[in-house]
Amino acid sequence: MPESAKNLLYCSFCGKNQHEVSKLIAGPTSFICDECVDLCGDILQEEDPENIVRKKRAVRELRKRKRVLETELATVNQQLAEARDSLGDVLRAEAAKKAMAGTTTNQTTS
Repeated sequence: MPESAKNLLYCSFCGKNQHEVSKLIAGPTSFICDECVDLCGDILQEEDPENIVRKKRAVRELRKRKRVLETELATVNQQLAEARDSLGDVLRAEAAKKAMAGTTTNQTTS
């Protein structure tokens, strides 16, 4: 094999060498030529229109569900904040009772 053939780069998909194509794009372990990229683009554009409609419908449904969940989360966060405030009130009242009981006990023993 001639030395120049060893140094040629080839498309990993179609096997054409770098001189047979306009561009050869390097990946970590392979190459793809501009012709194969174009072919891939054509294949992707030919996707089933019904499948596209289903995907769009699914995205809309997911967005609706996200809004519902965000509303539910806001409600739960509000309830948590209210519960935290109530607990703080109860703890402060208990601390005040204990302080008053201690003051009353100290006054009766003196």
